[in-house]
Amino acid sequence: METWKERNYGVDLLRVLATLFITILHVMGHGGIIDAVEGKAQYNVVWFLEILCFCAVDCYGVISGYVGYGHKHRPSRYLTLWLEVVFYCLLMTVIVYNWQPSYVSHTRVVHSFFPVTFNAYWYFTAYTGVFILMPYMNRVVDSFTEKDAVKLFLGVFLLFSLYNTLAIKNSLSDPFRLAGGYTFMWLCALYMVGAVIRKFDVCRIIPPLVRWGVFLLALLFTWLWKTQFYYGKDWDISGMFISYTSPTIFLMATALLLYFGNRRLPKVGNLIVKVVAPTTFGVYLLQDQNYVRTYFLSRRYEESAAMSPGIIPLRVIGIAVSIYVVGIAVDWVRIFLFRFLTVKKLRNWIDHLFD
Repeated sequence: METWKERNYGVDLLRVLATLFITILHVMGHGGIIDAVEGKAQYNVVWFLEILCFCAVDCYGVISGYVGYGHKHRPSRYLTLWLEVVFYCLLMTVIVYNWQPSYVSHTRVVHSFFPVTFNAYWYFTAYTGVFILMPYMNRVVDSFTEKDAVKLFLGVFLLFSLYNTLAIKNSLSDPFRLAGGYTFMWLCALYMVGAVIRKFDVCRIIPPLVRWGVFLLALLFTWLWKTQFYYGKDWDISGMFISYTSPTIFLMATALLLYFGNRRLPKVGNLIVKVVAPTTFGVYLLQDQNYVRTYFLSRRYEESAAMSPGIIPLRVIGIAVSIYVVGIAVDWVRIFLFRFLTVKKLRNWIDHLFD
């Protein structure tokens, strides 16, 4: 297997952008804006922003394959992620206990140490399965020819994405049990796509005009479908293409990876990304922690839905950036704490044990 040692700051920038997208989705979803929006103009603006950001999870999925292929599979990487998850579960449990002790049960404390067993974060639970299978998926991709890579992409797009989306909407079934993308099977499919993009250097093959053309067409198609095809609750097909397994959302994420995969940043850009990128997972963990979602985000921003259409996106993005900045600050505290506790030594010991 060919290996890459140079850090790709373009992909790191996409990871930063995807985390901002996820934050915006949480502000509008958990914050109550999506459910509260009423006016036609506001509805169109809110859903444009929602659809623009909806590809974030798929971006993470293809990024995992793009950076995972060509690198040595280190069990210590999962240990670090697991410790991060436990850290944020315990951090918010302690904070909420000191704020409102009645909100915290002994069971919740125990659950903090078993985030996968009790599904504290669906993405981390699904990613656990992906991480276990990574070295085997990499071996499969190693054996691929360009023809195999095309077959894989078409298989994921036509079967797992397009066909699955149409089947769910028309027969109320989920033939591949992908649950809208909330499963490790869909993340595995995205990993494979990202890995073949890395192996065959597809980022350099596809012209920029094609990448942005695909992204914009998929975005506009999904938005127009959502805003124009609502026929009442008895037959609502407007949300048909808004899921992580949607073909348009999948294409948007793939197009973004193709653009950022060979993007070179100026020195100041590299410096900024160097500071922000290591905190992206922590930013997600903090804002999507159950206590934060329930007591600090839930329906907190629904009044924003009544603002003028031009103000709504500015307010949402402003709130999301504020949450992001707080998350960066908190996670750098976590990073320094891990360094103080010499977690790196534990990681090295784990890697040596499995070598």
